[in-house]
Amino acid sequence: MLFFKATLGFNQGFFLFLSGFLNTQLVFNGPIFSDWALFLKQKTMIDLVIPLGWGSIWNNQEIKYSLRSFERHLSGIGNVFIVTDISGLPKFLTNVIHLPCPDDTNLPAINTFKKILKACKDKRVSENFLLSNDDFMLNKDYQAESFPYYHRGQILRGYDPQKTKSSFYVVSRRITSNVLQNKGLSTLHYGVHCPFLINKTKFLQLEKQFRWERSKGYLTRCIYGNVFQVGGEQTKDIKINKKLPAWKIKRITAELDFYSVGERATGPELYKFFEQRYPKPSQWEKI
Repeated sequence: MLFFKATLGFNQGFFLFLSGFLNTQLVFNGPIFSDWALFLKQKTMIDLVIPLGWGSIWNNQEIKYSLRSFERHLSGIGNVFIVTDISGLPKFLTNVIHLPCPDDTNLPAINTFKKILKACKDKRVSENFLLSNDDFMLNKDYQAESFPYYHRGQILRGYDPQKTKSSFYVVSRRITSNVLQNKGLSTLHYGVHCPFLINKTKFLQLEKQFRWERSKGYLTRCIYGNVFQVGGEQTKDIKINKKLPAWKIKRITAELDFYSVGERATGPELYKFFEQRYPKPSQWEKI
């Protein structure tokens, strides 16, 4: 690691050249180059983007433990962007960048799309970034820049129009599968409860290719994954969505690479499990 004394006369461009040429990290001593240090970080790290709504009944404790799990198991994270309403940023978060974006429809999928679009149009967000949710937990070590793609098989797998209870999500599954089929594309379900790697330039192309506003909400990851043929591995997708004792949650998640938790699982036992599994506060958490 190289250390340089920051001076006003030093050419900042040299830092960029030297960092790339030596493939090393430069540490700037002094406040003058704090912005340049951030710039270098953006060029060498993968940012994390988390759309956040108003659905938490647990005072947003999910995102606290999600970020703890990421710091423990995800290498190469740059900046963390939280995309939510202007007053929706949890007060216990720190060292994150807030991108205000209100939920102006009652369709969750459309609100999510708009938040991702907001991130893609922000120059501060890295060209490639990891999209995540507030309730995703990692249980295995990953590199952010090479996070693998996972899918759950076909979007309509297990769907029966006569038996499946209607919901926003069920409607989104159906119309997403239909629009992809009509375009002659594959229909893999990329809505797995783990981070998803997105390229900003590619995502912005989707804004004009699909009628997002006229739909009832396409599944964004499914659109992206099938349009750009990202491939990936089929996997089981585990979401704990009922109250269980801490020891049972530990047993269920022991061999999982990642998992998610739903609102019906929240409570003292889940808190106990998380404090045992991820006891150390992350750098994005006020102490």
